[in-house]
This record gives sequence, C-alpha cells and structure tokens, in this order.
Amino acid sequence: MKFKGIFKSLSPWGQLVLLLGFSIFGSILFSSIWLIYSFIFTGLTSIEQALEIPSYMRSAQLFSALGMFVFPSLVAGYLFSDSLKEYLSFRRETPISIFLITLFLGIAFIPLINFSYVLNQQMLFPEWMSSIEEWMKIKEEEMMILTERMLYAESVSAFVMNLIVVAVLAGVGEELIFRGVGQNIVQKIVKNPHATIWIVAFIFSAIHLQFYGFLPRFLMGACFGYLLYFTKNIWVPIFAHFVNNAFSVVTSYIYQDRFDQIEKVDTLGSGDTWWLLLVSIPVVLYLFLQIKKLSPIEKTAS
Repeated sequence: MKFKGIFKSLSPWGQLVLLLGFSIFGSILFSSIWLIYSFIFTGLTSIEQALEIPSYMRSAQLFSALGMFVFPSLVAGYLFSDSLKEYLSFRRETPISIFLITLFLGIAFIPLINFSYVLNQQMLFPEWMSSIEEWMKIKEEEMMILTERMLYAESVSAFVMNLIVVAVLAGVGEELIFRGVGQNIVQKIVKNPHATIWIVAFIFSAIHLQFYGFLPRFLMGACFGYLLYFTKNIWVPIFAHFVNNAFSVVTSYIYQDRFDQIEKVDTLGSGDTWWLLLVSIPVVLYLFLQIKKLSPIEKTAS
C-alpha cells in the first residue's frame, strides 16, 4: 500500500488534527525512549531528579524536540504531499548572500525584541482576572528557572550540548512544524499569505506558555514566517532561529556567573539604550527588503 501523499487531499482542518496527533504520538514515543534509556543506563531515579540536573534536562529537551517537532513534521510532509522536499521547502539554490543578510538581521532584531519584551512585562489584567494573572506569573517563573538551570554550562561540552539542543535542534524542529507544515496548512484555510504568517506566529508564541514573553516571540515568529515566504527555503528561517537562540546560549555561557551583565544584554534597546531601538527598526526593515529583492518571490513578480 502506498502511504506517500495519502492525506494530501484531506481538508486542511483534517490535516491539522492529524498533525496534532502525530505530535502527541511523537512526544509520547520519544519521551518513553528517553525515560527507558535514562532509568536503565544513566542511573536516573525520578523525574524530579531530571529537573534538577542540567545534563538530564538537556537530554530530555533533545528527545522532546525530536518527538514533538521533527518527527511529526517529517511524517506530515510525507503523508500530506507527493514530495517531502517541496512540501517542507528544502531548497539548495538560495544564494549565500541571503544567509549573510539573515545573520545581520538576527543581530539587528535584538533591540526590537528586547524592547517588546519590556513592553510585554507591563501587561496588566483587570481585577476579575487576577487569578489568571497569578497563574501566568507562576508559569513564567517556573519556565525561567528551568531555562536558566539548563543553560548553566559547567563545561565546554555542556555549552556545545546547549548549542545543539537549544539552538540547532530547536531551530530545525520548530521551523519545520510551524513554518514548514503549519504555514502550508493554514494557507489553505485563510488563502492569504500575510494572515497565514501572523496566525502561525501567534500559535508559535502561545504554545510556549511563556505569556510575559508572548510579544517578542510573536514578532520573531512573524519574522521567520516572512523569511520562508520570501525565500521559499526552510533553511533560511531555521538559520535565523538558530542565530537568535545561539545568541542567548553564548551570552548565558559568557556571563553565567555575572547576572548583571546578562541583564544589560537582555535590555539593549530599552532604558538607557533606547536609541538602539531607533537604529534597529529601520535596519531590520532595510535588511528584509534586501532579502525580498534577492528572493524567488521578487524575481517572479518582476
């Protein structure tokens, strides 16, 4: 029986349901593999222990990303189309100049992202939503503690592992499922590429459950979405995602015992460095225009 492209004629809503199912199945499968391996071969005695030890957290994150993002994306790409490569926009002919511009774009984007994060922190809820606000704050603090604990690299090998898990694998997995598969499916529903990009960016940000970081992640998601829309190459938003996450990993490693320096980096574009925001916005727009000019969509239009 031929399975390739078997669900390509299924409605986009049906494909969304299947994608969710693939992701849940992948999460359970790969988490089970990690648990079995960890309990039998590494001496892990409890899940609570894994949340306390960075090396276990990294391995858990690795298997989680594979199961929740990479596995369902590849399965969906295979079953929803006749060509996995075309469906997920794996292209090779994108000029190196686009990747170089994307690198500068990722750096130029930092003050804008930091400023949006500061804005997001000012979010206030009416009194009747105080319980929801408290729950959001608790979840945010829990996620921040876990992230800081995992990013603390006690050795060079731990730093490299953080780069692989947080920057490389997260970049590949999240872009495959949100931009590669997600934008394909949502585009069939809304019939508008710009609406598609912003809707998927909203879902991308919301699914992280870090509500006081929703706005910056929402903007980044839109940025990644437009990079795919312009270039038709999934490797471009993957690279942009890698640059963003790698910056955080490298910063945390360099200043891991100097929290005051990390805070300074995280607030570039706000406070005393507000002027960087005024530089960031036009530079980001200019770099996007350059990418658009060099991309297939622009050449087709011309």
